[in-house]
Amino acid sequence: MSYIDTSIIVATLDPLGLRQKRARSILKEEDEEVISELMLAELASIATRR
Repeated sequence: MSYIDTSIIVATLDPLGLRQKRARSILKEEDEEVISELMLAELASIATRR
């Protein structure tokens, strides 16, 4: 089980990002991911700014 931070989610969603492939492979390796309400709030904030 791994805690997923906002930065890895943002990296997977950025098609122009240099870290997209690595971030996606990290998420695929994990059997169980955990996210928090804070991470969802941060992600919403980032999404509305772009």
